[in-house]
Amino acid sequence: MTVLSIVQLGDSNKHLLREICEEVSDVSNQEVRKLIIDMWETLNAEKTGVGLAAPQVGQTIRLILVKTKDFTETLANPVIVSRHAMEKVDEEGCLSVPGVWKKVKRSHSIVVSYTDRNGFKQETKLKGFSARVVQHEVEHLNGILITDKK
Repeated sequence: MTVLSIVQLGDSNKHLLREICEEVSDVSNQEVRKLIIDMWETLNAEKTGVGLAAPQVGQTIRLILVKTKDFTETLANPVIVSRHAMEKVDEEGCLSVPGVWKKVKRSHSIVVSYTDRNGFKQETKLKGFSARVVQHEVEHLNGILITDKK
């Protein structure tokens, strides 16, 4: 298990944070399984982190981790299939943009489909903080950061 370096806006490889990520073809692939383990090790080492996306550790694949009180999961190829019309503004931070907190408007509840770390297709309804974290991390997979938000 390895704690990976988190790509930050000031780093020479910061362009990875702007990439549109490729789909994960097989979560049982040895390299992907090791990356998942290392990403969990990295997220757990960060005291304030509740989510982590593969591009934040230099990998441009559609893989995120979420660790909240209500939802802890590995999501490969996550797709937000629906968003509730009710939105809420709240402050967000980001491990790739340390020290920056930004008010961001997001849907209060979502439905997300994904493949879990065991290769099973899932669809989950999330609300509140867990929904916010998933929306934030999915944006990383599309090259969007909180600094882009108005």
